[in-house]
Amino acid sequence: MDSSICIYESKVTESTLSGQWNDELQEHVKDCLVCRDIVAVSEGLNTLAAATEPTALPNASYIWHKAQMLARQAAEKRGKRMVSVIWAATCLIFPSALVGWMIFNRQEMQSEMGSFRAVATDLSSNAISAAPLLVCLTIALFAINSVLTVRAFRSGRKFDKK
Repeated sequence: MDSSICIYESKVTESTLSGQWNDELQEHVKDCLVCRDIVAVSEGLNTLAAATEPTALPNASYIWHKAQMLARQAAEKRGKRMVSVIWAATCLIFPSALVGWMIFNRQEMQSEMGSFRAVATDLSSNAISAAPLLVCLTIALFAINSVLTVRAFRSGRKFDKK
């Protein structure tokens, strides 16, 4: 008899599944290695199937609400990403446009600066020094702008981490 093929293999499998054995088949299983393996594996699988309890599926409404929540979170993330992109574009485009406008209107800017100097000279001729006041005002505006810009970028980054 070949050790890998047995003519009783299908009958042993059927008997293992049904649980009904005849004497001739039981005697064959004692002598045949292939059939003994079939019985051993089948009994092991049956024992394993009987030992494991079927897991209860979660409630359908729970799954539905969870899917809706995940969809909302994904949409919120896409929206926040779009706001971040627009914010970054605005922070780059506006100063660039302002510098471009200043370069394009250089002649007008120089004439305006000349009239500003005339006013500043007029103020200084009246014994009021405008330079320290203008320097303080410029420093204060720069500091306020810097603080607000840093706070805006930090708060925007907090949203992206979620």
